[in-house]
Amino acid sequence: MVVETVPEKQLETLEVSEESPQVVTETLEDLFATAISEPVFVKKESPALEEEAGVEQNPKNLNDVLGKGLKIGLNDRLAFIKNLFDEQPEEYQRVISQILTYENLDEAQEFIETFVKPEYNSWEGKESFEDRFYKIIEQNFN
Repeated sequence: MVVETVPEKQLETLEVSEESPQVVTETLEDLFATAISEPVFVKKESPALEEEAGVEQNPKNLNDVLGKGLKIGLNDRLAFIKNLFDEQPEEYQRVISQILTYENLDEAQEFIETFVKPEYNSWEGKESFEDRFYKIIEQNFN
């Protein structure tokens, strides 16, 4: 790497050559002083004005958007698929999707008791998983 030093006198003078050569004599301090302008402050509009304009004050964040639905942890989901849905993840997802369409807990429980449990031998011997499944569904409707 080659480093050239420029005499300080040349730093003070800048030559621009286009059609007619001009000589601009500015010091580095003058050049930097003109490049930095005063900050501009913009007043934020008040929330009352935003309400009048119909702007939503609390925009939804990613958690609000993605947080809808049943909150089932990975371990529970895998246990439910293995023990309650005969290792059929598609069936598990179908049931969860259907549960999310119901308005209240009673409708969801009736669906499970009437249509889901009979398909899987009424979940005999798997009461602990069934209880956990019901608790998670109850949390969704509370």
